[in-house]
Amino acid sequence: MLSIKNFTLFALAIFTLMVCTSAKPIKTKPNEAIVFGRFILDNDSDIDHEKIELQFLRSPRGTSKVKVGKDGFFCLKMQIGNNLTDFIQYKDGGTFRKILTNSCLTLSFNEADKAYYVGDIFMKWTPTDRDKIKKGFSLGVGMGNNSMGGSFAIPIGESYTPGEDCPEITIRETQETIDQFHQIYPDDNREVIIQFMDLD
Repeated sequence: MLSIKNFTLFALAIFTLMVCTSAKPIKTKPNEAIVFGRFILDNDSDIDHEKIELQFLRSPRGTSKVKVGKDGFFCLKMQIGNNLTDFIQYKDGGTFRKILTNSCLTLSFNEADKAYYVGDIFMKWTPTDRDKIKKGFSLGVGMGNNSMGGSFAIPIGESYTPGEDCPEITIRETQETIDQFHQIYPDDNREVIIQFMDLD
């Protein structure tokens, strides 16, 4: 006979299985593709990856945002063309941002209705007070050529500027991440193309 604790764990496992195997294919427009991968802050701090959000800038204009899962997995729709990673955002007792230079972490793809695996991305960055965002005040001019228009909030440090060099980034290929995409979207029959994001 199942105890209450064991029954709860069993029910949770069944619920998780149902969620992960019943997701419908992602609907895309004729000029969109799916981009997925894994993003991990590789440092010595206790990081909750579910509090991380990635923002991308796409060509010729516009942005795309995605929240990262507990294990770092992310998946979103993107317009085909040139895309760059604008900033990494972490929310925990405040909002912290790592603003990246224009050519730090980029992706270019031209085939719509495909699923692009951009790799497992490991980045060295520890959020500090220097990166903390000041509430209620936005910057009128973006930090890079493609981010004009005021999509940023000013960090607390008045002398803040994005780093001239990219943080240490490593990109790896793991079959587990590709398998995870298929597990979450079992009915999505798009061709998966392995195309890592480009590093500066």
